[in-house]
Amino acid sequence: KRYASFRFVICVYPTGTEDVITCPYNMALATKELIKHASCVIPIENRSLLDIVSKQANNKHSIDTMDFIAKCKPFQDMNSIIVNLLLNLTSGSRFSGSLNIDLNEISTNMVPFPNLQFLAAGLSPLTISSDLVKSNKQIREEIFLQTLQKSNQLLKINIAGPKSIILGTTLVGRGDFTLSDMRTYIQRLQKKTCFTSWSARAMKIGLCDVAPIGHHAAMLSLFNTTSMSTLLKNVNSQLMKLYNRKAHTHHYLQVPGFEDYFFQECSETITNSIQSYRDIENIKSIDIPRLTPVGSDISL
Repeated sequence: KRYASFRFVICVYPTGTEDVITCPYNMALATKELIKHASCVIPIENRSLLDIVSKQANNKHSIDTMDFIAKCKPFQDMNSIIVNLLLNLTSGSRFSGSLNIDLNEISTNMVPFPNLQFLAAGLSPLTISSDLVKSNKQIREEIFLQTLQKSNQLLKINIAGPKSIILGTTLVGRGDFTLSDMRTYIQRLQKKTCFTSWSARAMKIGLCDVAPIGHHAAMLSLFNTTSMSTLLKNVNSQLMKLYNRKAHTHHYLQVPGFEDYFFQECSETITNSIQSYRDIENIKSIDIPRLTPVGSDISL
């Protein structure tokens, strides 16, 4: 969706659930255009949505959620997760809050380099409603921790893997969350996650006074992480499996203006982004010695 000069894109990758033989071409060609033209991209995988829905269908602690999923038409329950992501993402523009943020701020803070604009999203809670009368500090902390868990992530990547480096972080708290809560969460992230020299102290925080309907508190987490290369590698790998054999390329070459080398350009664009993530992972911190004024024996 476009806001002013910024292009925010929420896209669903069918990795692992493809039902069209040319799907790898479509995914790769679309990814190339996103890399070139989008300001921020929040990719979502069907596999993650399916896992979340399956888990919630058996969640006996939330009868409302079980009833909702049981009554859903095909994919309606999966789409509702994406809707919740959008509602949390835009909550600062729709409701009052002590520390509201808009989409422009997210783009500015989360994308340090061109072509590295893919953000991993985590949501909590995932249920339709909560049985709790009121939230407390422990419950709010649990909500925060859940957004970091793989089960609440909308991508099948490890945002804080052994080699992963966080390039940008945004936490959007809704409802009962306080500034003190958010400071505590930031400190925990700084201790347990690997950041660049600039991103550890530049986390973006949003506080919206209005919680989602049926809840007292909710949180959305966004991470720009080098682990995103996992998704891009998968997209490029599936592309080359077909293209190396020139399988099904004639369907695209029949389109006026489409050339065979477009597939090669597509792979190169994705590979360049993957390499950019690798370069950041391989950067070693440089220890710069303190400077001594000329003609002085006293070090600063």
